[in-house]
Amino acid sequence: MIENFDSLESDFEVQLTPGSVKTAMSAVDAKSRDLWQVPIEAIRVIPGFNVRVKNTSYDQHIEDLAESILREGFKPDKPLAGYVSQEDGVNVISVVDGHCRLEAVRIAISRGAEISRLPVVVSPPGTTMEDLTVSLVSSNSGKELTPYEISMVVRRLVKFGWETQEIAAKLGITQRYVAGLLQLASAPLEIRKMVMEERIAARMAIDAMRDHGDKALAFLLRAEKLANARGQRRVTNKFAPGRAFKKAITKNAPVMAKAIEDLRRDPGYAALGDEVKAQVEKVLEAFEQARKNEADAEEEAEGASEPRQNDEAASGIPNDAEDLFAD
Repeated sequence: MIENFDSLESDFEVQLTPGSVKTAMSAVDAKSRDLWQVPIEAIRVIPGFNVRVKNTSYDQHIEDLAESILREGFKPDKPLAGYVSQEDGVNVISVVDGHCRLEAVRIAISRGAEISRLPVVVSPPGTTMEDLTVSLVSSNSGKELTPYEISMVVRRLVKFGWETQEIAAKLGITQRYVAGLLQLASAPLEIRKMVMEERIAARMAIDAMRDHGDKALAFLLRAEKLANARGQRRVTNKFAPGRAFKKAITKNAPVMAKAIEDLRRDPGYAALGDEVKAQVEKVLEAFEQARKNEADAEEEAEGASEPRQNDEAASGIPNDAEDLFAD
């Protein structure tokens, strides 16, 4: 079950009015050394701002942090990031990076940790909600966001009126990846739930929608059934229906290609039926076109002044996205 499902699914429309840092800190008796030392009870959470999916992995992460804080205390070299805004004329301090650590600290305190203040770095004057939204990815200093969580950030930036190119530049990812994330963010509800609940990998969801359209959910549910039957809770492309057959074709493609070309040259080829010969010719044409495309690509690469980046998967999700973004 996703604890914050409704919050993630709703549009985040909170607007913050900049407040006075000095006044806010004075009001809560925050101490200033190298960093603001702010009373924990004075640090609030902006409803719906954090894009973390509160699933089983999230709960375990918070538990691990809380136990670490109980043993070692709160590490001062990992301060929270805060923003001071005005609400009804009152200056308030909100966390904008470090939500997990704040939650873990409160759990640790409930178990006996003697912590009353946390180090906070306050956003500089002129910081906008767009800046804060980008920082959820670019300034994240804790557990890496999953592709789905990043897709929520991308969706917000689109609602701010940002173009794909600008989003990619600000988040340090490719435009192709941004397109894949937007496709994930707009996936049917049941598919989004499967991703959030870690039942399927984000990339598999994108691939299924690309390859199977409105039949994607049925395809994924079938893959899940196959995975569960083999004792696996999380579904990856390894369990995609038909994958074993496709893998066998790919593995034996060179042999198959030679066999078809030999068949075309065989004296008995003329005796085959017209339909069979048409299919053979179609395959041979595809081979020839592939060779031509490969030759053109090699020629283009040799003439390029700069090395080209490797292409990502057709889904827009890099092959190593699960590692890069810890999905």
